Amino acid sequence: MLDTVVEMLGPNAELVSELLGDLGSKHRAFGVNPKFFDVLGFCLLDVVEKMTGPTFDEATKEAWKAVYGAIAKDMVLGYDTTR
Repeated sequence: MLDTVVEMLGPNAELVSELLGDLGSKHRAFGVNPKFFDVLGFCLLDVVEKMTGPTFDEATKEAWKAVYGAIAKDMVLGYDTTR
């Protein structure tokens, strides 16, 4: 699953990373605490797991963690560079 997501990004991975950094910068301007990214990730994963049901296996959970972790990392980098 994660491989599919990464392949879909292809040559646009840098653009996606840049856009997420910009989004992180906007979150800083809104006064969002960067610690909230971890809280959101936990809550998002919990909701997706509950809504998906028994098809949400360990591999799917790990893929979601990896994708959200990458997104949050780029956003935090953007957040940190606006200091």
